[in-house]
Amino acid sequence: MYSRLEDELGREPSDAELAKEMDLDLDSVRDMLKKTSIVSLVSLDDFLEQNHEQDTSSRFGAELETPETEYEKRELRESLAAAIDRLSEKEKQVITLYYYEELTLKEISAIMGVSESRISQIHSKAVVKLRGKLKNAQAVAF
Repeated sequence: MYSRLEDELGREPSDAELAKEMDLDLDSVRDMLKKTSIVSLVSLDDFLEQNHEQDTSSRFGAELETPETEYEKRELRESLAAAIDRLSEKEKQVITLYYYEELTLKEISAIMGVSESRISQIHSKAVVKLRGKLKNAQAVAF
C-alpha cells in the first residue's frame, strides 16, 4: 500500500495521507509505524542473505562461490544501491548512519536534531521502501 500510494503521489506519503488511505485515525497509523519500526531494525546484510538462494554446497558448510551466486549477489547489491539512491535525503542519511556508521537511533537523532521516535519512523519507512523495491527487482529478474 505504501509503495502504491508513493507511486500515485510521486513522493513519500505523509502519515495523514497513509491514515486516510487506510481509513484509520492519525494516531493509529503513527502507533503502527512505531511498532513496525522495532520489527524493521534488521540488518540489510541479513536481508540480502535471507533472500539469496544458496547452493547445496553452502548449506553443508562449504563456502564455495559459483559464478551464478557471485552474479546474483552483485545484481542484488546493485539493486540495493539503486533503491537507496531513490530514497529521500533524510532516509539516505538515516540508513547511512545506522548501517554504515553503525550509530544508534539515539545518536542519529542527536545528529539530525529530531526525536529518536522520528528517526525510528524515517528508518521504518526507508526499510519498507527498500524491501519493496528489492522484491520488485527480484521479481523482474526472475
